Amino acid sequence: MLKEISILRIGRSVRVTEQEIEKLFDRLSGSLKEHKISGWVEKKNIPAIYTAEEIAGILNLSVDNILLLLKSGELKGFKIRQGRSSWRVPEQCLDEFVKKRVAGTRIEEKING
Repeated sequence: MLKEISILRIGRSVRVTEQEIEKLFDRLSGSLKEHKISGWVEKKNIPAIYTAEEIAGILNLSVDNILLLLKSGELKGFKIRQGRSSWRVPEQCLDEFVKKRVAGTRIEEKING
């Protein structure tokens, strides 16, 4: 995903236009974003993108465990910059991870049960 959006550098700062962000999300999700009708904004089919901290709260795990899952590839996500809180995980990837874990638990229960 590197170099897929146009940026503007101002000193040490990097600026990205709202249109470039929308283009990026359109490529990521393939969904419709916003339709402006008479000043109202209607949102449709916008997938959630979670931070590692949010996923830790959802799954009741530590952030360190989530980071390990992301780095190992068990939980799919992408980095938006360098640093600890730079991971983003699309909703679909979180759903797939949970389904795999639930299926794995059911198999273990049958073997041990």
